[in-house]
Amino acid sequence: MRNTIDLAAVALALDLSHLPVIADPSHGTGKQSLIAAVSRAAVAVGADGLVIEVHPCPERALSDGPQSLDFAGFEKVMRFTERAAASNFDLGCVIALLRRGSRGWNRLRTARSTPEAD
Repeated sequence: MRNTIDLAAVALALDLSHLPVIADPSHGTGKQSLIAAVSRAAVAVGADGLVIEVHPCPERALSDGPQSLDFAGFEKVMRFTERAAASNFDLGCVIALLRRGSRGWNRLRTARSTPEAD
């Protein structure tokens, strides 16, 4: 089945590896409406970061529009996920989200880094 995210695999990868584990709720669900909940769930099982597709106008995106958030939706998901993560882990890893626009690749947002990393 396409667009199925296995959150148990996130937890297992954390147990088996010393490397950071990144979850992809955009491709993992294929639906805008599920990204916030799955992002929070990924944080709950210990994901070190998230990949979330963002586009200024998802309904006009040439690809992945149904699984992309607009800027306001991304902001909501980040706030929602940060609150969930506050007691779980530090969202301090740097996550740069890129989207190809008519003028090439643009950085949309970069999450904060931890004070220790600065």
